[in-house]
Amino acid sequence: MLDEAANAARQITQEAYTLLDDAEAAVSAEKTVIRENGAVQTTIKQEGEVGHESLVITQAANYIDDALLSGLSAELPTTSGYISKSKFTSNAHKIDPQVDPILKGHADDIIANGDLTGAKTETLQNYLFENKMGLTRLDGKVGSNNGFDGLFVKGATNNPEKIFITECKQQWSGGVSLAPENLNTGLLAQMSDNWVQSVVTRLRSAGKTDVADMLIAHPTLVEKIVLTVNKSTGDINLLKLGNY
Repeated sequence: MLDEAANAARQITQEAYTLLDDAEAAVSAEKTVIRENGAVQTTIKQEGEVGHESLVITQAANYIDDALLSGLSAELPTTSGYISKSKFTSNAHKIDPQVDPILKGHADDIIANGDLTGAKTETLQNYLFENKMGLTRLDGKVGSNNGFDGLFVKGATNNPEKIFITECKQQWSGGVSLAPENLNTGLLAQMSDNWVQSVVTRLRSAGKTDVADMLIAHPTLVEKIVLTVNKSTGDINLLKLGNY
C-alpha cells in the first residue's frame, strides 16, 4: 500500500512538472539568445505553440571554454529541486555533438543505450572539461559514488583561477530534478551552497585535504554547472546555477 501511495505521489509530481514546463513555454513564443566568445556562437530560437520549438545551433571547433560558462546567466531550482525546461532553453549553453566525433560517440551511446549509473555522462563531462577546456580534474568523490559528479580547476589547487563543480543528468522533453532538502533526514538541497560545504567537510574527513582546503579557501571562485544530455533533442546542455 505504501509503495502504491509513493508511486501515485511521484506520478502527480511529474505531471505538475510537465504542466510547469508547458506553461513557461507558452509565455515565451519566440526567444533568441546569442552568445559569442571568440569562434563560439550559439543561437537558440523558440517559436510557435507549446511543444513546438526550433533550435539552431552554430558552433566552430572551439565550441566551449571556461569564459563562456562563466558568462552564462545563473539559474535557481525550485525548493523541490526542479529546474524547468525553459531555463535550459533560455540560458543553457547548448552543444550539438555533431561538431566533435568523440563527443558524438559518447552522446549517441547515452541516448541509444541509457546511462543507469551516470558513469557515461561523467565520461562525456570529463572530455569537455579536461580535453576541450584544458582544466584539471580533481577527486571530489566521497565513498564509491557520492560527492561531486565533477570537480575541475583552472590553475593550480594552491592558486586556482576558477573552480567548477558539476552535476550530470539525463534529460528528456522536460526539465531535470536535483535532490531537494529533506528535514527528516537532514539531507541538504543538492548543489546548494550548504550542500557543497557539507561535501567539503566529508572530503576532508576522507583525507582529501588538498581539495578540501582549496574549496574552503576560495569559495568565491566556485561555479556550479548542471550538465545534461537531452535524449529528445540530442544536444548537450550546460546550465550555470546561482547561489542558494
